Amino acid sequence: MKIFYFFTFFLFTIVGFSQEYVGQYTKRNIAKNGELFEFSLTLNDDNSYTIEIHRNLNQCNSVDEFFRGKGKWQKENKKIRFFPDLSNEKNEIDLSGATARFDSKNKKVLVFFNLISSWDLSVGMQKID
Repeated sequence: MKIFYFFTFFLFTIVGFSQEYVGQYTKRNIAKNGELFEFSLTLNDDNSYTIEIHRNLNQCNSVDEFFRGKGKWQKENKKIRFFPDLSNEKNEIDLSGATARFDSKNKKVLVFFNLISSWDLSVGMQKID
C-alpha cells in the first residue's frame, strides 16, 4: 500500500510541476525601422506546443509574413526542451535544441536559450493565462 501512495504522490508531483508551464505566451516587438513582430506560443497539457510569428514589414508594398511551428515539449529540471514536428514547409519554425525557463525575477515570463533561429525570443514571452 505504501508503494501505491508513493507512486501516486510521485505522479501528481510530476504533473503538477509541468502544469506551471501550460498556457499561452505572447510577445510584441516593434523594431526601430517600424517592423512589427508578434509572437504567440501555446504549451498544452498533453505536452504539445504551437508557435506562431507574425511579421509586418510596415512598408506600403510589403505583405505580412506568418511563420508556424509545432511539436512536443518536455520538462527537465527547471527548464523545458522543445522537440519540433518538422514538415519542411517554407515558413516553418524550427525549435530544435531550444530550451526555455521562467525568468528568475518574473515567473510569468518564459525566456528562451539555445535558439538556433534568428527570432529574438531571448528577452522572453509573457504568460497570459
